[in-house]
Amino acid sequence: MTRETFNRALTETLRWEGGYANDGQDRGGETKFGISKRQYPGMDIAGLNLATATAIYYRDYWLAPNIDRLPPDIACKVFDTGVNMGPRKAVQLLQHAANAYRPAASQPLDGDGHSPELTIDGVIGPKTLARVAAIPAPDLLRIFRDYQEARYRQIVDRNPPQRRFLAGWLRRARA
Repeated sequence: MTRETFNRALTETLRWEGGYANDGQDRGGETKFGISKRQYPGMDIAGLNLATATAIYYRDYWLAPNIDRLPPDIACKVFDTGVNMGPRKAVQLLQHAANAYRPAASQPLDGDGHSPELTIDGVIGPKTLARVAAIPAPDLLRIFRDYQEARYRQIVDRNPPQRRFLAGWLRRARA
């Protein structure tokens, strides 16, 4: 996948991830451009510049989890979700969404007329790539957004003070 797709994904993500913040109720703690002290404890978050943040995102959130191998629209959404809740969790949501997809009876995902379940391991490997490629992107994105929204609601159910972030998270999920 091209660097152009990564740049598009990053631009979309930076709409949600702004400048410096250190909100005591934010589970990521101190953050800038969405890069958190929790994930990078040795980093000077306040002094982080956009070029360094971009390099981190490209290395750790785009290439390392193989998001670059996904179709462009799917890659952009999974990348943004990975920035918000971690790449592994984002890929798990993608795998759940792919498993939940039910094609029309005339369009099975494999030659036997049934679709094997993906293992929910948070790893983009050959089976996940093949399954994602077999599903129309708009259908997969719709299901993925449902899983993303459900995950945000689960976070709030388990940790009610996080409710203050829910409206923004839901807008992000539907974007």
